[in-house]
Formats: sequence, structure tokens, C-alpha cells
Amino acid sequence: MAEEHLQRRLAAILAAMLIKPDHPVTPAFNLRVQPEQINWDPVQTATRADIDIEDNGPVHFQLTGAQVRNGRLAWKHRGSDVRVRMTVYPGPVRESAHLTITTMTVHETAPAAQDPEVPRLTEELRQERLQTEKLRNMVKILENRLEIDTARGK
Repeated sequence: MAEEHLQRRLAAILAAMLIKPDHPVTPAFNLRVQPEQINWDPVQTATRADIDIEDNGPVHFQLTGAQVRNGRLAWKHRGSDVRVRMTVYPGPVRESAHLTITTMTVHETAPAAQDPEVPRLTEELRQERLQTEKLRNMVKILENRLEIDTARGK
């Protein structure tokens, strides 16, 4: 019984030694793509990384461990559909990210040609306003005369 227990413990120790990696395990790094740059969580245990970008054609970058620990790569998109795959070593650990950019086109239109009647109507309106002001003044004069006549007893 003791011998069987010892064999199980030795098997477990041997299995643990075989399974345990010689290097630190690289964690997930949360790869993100933005219009002006590619970001990820810095990976302190990284020794290097490869970034493959598909953006109106393939582009490949090899990063040093220091660059991977920096957590970003400046990248100005060229197309509206950007796909990025990053592989960090040791590991390797791979992550992918995708960015779709939609644009809205604004068309400027020239001001509408002015209706030839607009100047004539504008002048008519100005004349009507002047006439209205004259009539208001006449009404005030008449009201004042009426008050004066009433006060005199006429």
C-alpha cells in the first residue's frame, strides 16, 4: 500500500515536471485597433512579437520585447477594413482585432439662385412698412386732437 502511494506521488511529480514550462506563461493582452494606432495591454514577460496587418494589403512588423511592453504601435489606417493579428512570444499567444471605418460624405451645394422677384418683393415690403409707420403716426395725431377737443368741451 505504501509502495503504491509512493508510485502515485512520483508519477504526479514527474507529470508536473513535464507539464511545467521552462519559461513564464504569456497572458492574454487585449489587442485593440483604433484609427490612429494599435494598442494592447503591456506584456512584461514578452521577448518579442509579430504583428500582421491587413489594410489595403498586408504589412508585417516584428517587435522587440521592449516594444511589446510599451503597449502600442502607431498605425494610420489606409482602408476602411483593418484586420490585425498579433503573436507574442514566449508562448506563442495570438490575438486578433478588427476595425471597420464608415465614412459619411457631405456634399456642399451652391446657394440656390436668387429668384428675380425677391428684390422687387423686398422693396414692396419696405414701402409697406413705411406706409404703416405713417399711418400709425396719423392715428396718434388724431388721438391727440380728439383728447384736446374733448378737454375743451367740443
